[in-house]
Amino acid sequence: MNYQLQFIILINTIVVLFWLGTVVYREFLVHHDIAFLRNNYFVMRSYKCNGWCIGHFLHYMCLGFLAPDYWKFLVLQGFVFELFEMCIEKKLNYVDSK
Repeated sequence: MNYQLQFIILINTIVVLFWLGTVVYREFLVHHDIAFLRNNYFVMRSYKCNGWCIGHFLHYMCLGFLAPDYWKFLVLQGFVFELFEMCIEKKLNYVDSK
């Protein structure tokens, strides 16, 4: 298998497991959000970047660096996942799509 596809599968598996873990933790175990992921770390005028924003940036930066031949697929993947987040944010308390 192409090493770039292996990186995509590995990184996305880690990210999805982290995301599912945080959803279960926040929604069903502690019933509140994770403070350090909600804190704003970069603020530029009206734009605020919190821990989730930084995580998204690092996720796609790693994917783009390790699998540059698949950048079109990765853009589509990001778009589809954001649509998915928009759908489930109505049902879950601690999932936001910006």
